[in-house]
Amino acid sequence: MNLHYIAVLGLLALLPSHGYSAKLLTDNLEKTGVASYPGSTSQVVSEGRIQTGASAKFLVDATVGQGFGTTDPDLQEFGTQRLFDGYNERVGNTAVYGAWHSSLGATVLIDLKAVYDVAAVSASLRTSGRRGATTFIAQISQDGQSFEPLGVWDRSKAVLDSSEEDAGRNVEVTIQAEAPVSGRYLKVFLSHWDETHSDRLLNQLVIGELAVWGDELSE
Repeated sequence: MNLHYIAVLGLLALLPSHGYSAKLLTDNLEKTGVASYPGSTSQVVSEGRIQTGASAKFLVDATVGQGFGTTDPDLQEFGTQRLFDGYNERVGNTAVYGAWHSSLGATVLIDLKAVYDVAAVSASLRTSGRRGATTFIAQISQDGQSFEPLGVWDRSKAVLDSSEEDAGRNVEVTIQAEAPVSGRYLKVFLSHWDETHSDRLLNQLVIGELAVWGDELSE
């Protein structure tokens, strides 16, 4: 592990109280404050971001057993740039619906337009029920063909609105790499599945924002 990686890891260790010191690699706009940038508990200034021109699109993947569920075809009608538009899941219809039914998750492919050292990927989301997200997977690739896990979600979450009565519905989730991984493409899968729910139609997922964190490639 080189000194650059050690430095980035040291900064990321400050996450619980200070937010990410790694740079924002997705072009999230500033519209609703801190929650516009999942993974950060402080405002992101120009020095704290790299304007990558990143884009996102939904994938339709029926290989549920492989870890990425089937996305709702209707999602193709949503402009996925809304995933970076600065509106979190708290702002009504500005958020993107990730699933209409509990058996469907949302698979999103993010293109950073160039290769970066990626340290983490975060999402702000809302789900029905009280269990929040039950599945959150992130994979990374340099060529868009061969993917590897970015890291493992520790199933932790943070409430975006402390006044929310049902705290499990409005959460922020993050996958942090053990060490930054070089890549251009990230494939992210999110779902909500609660088998104890008598009415599965209540198991819906709304994605407010996605954010990728990292830095320029190390020398």
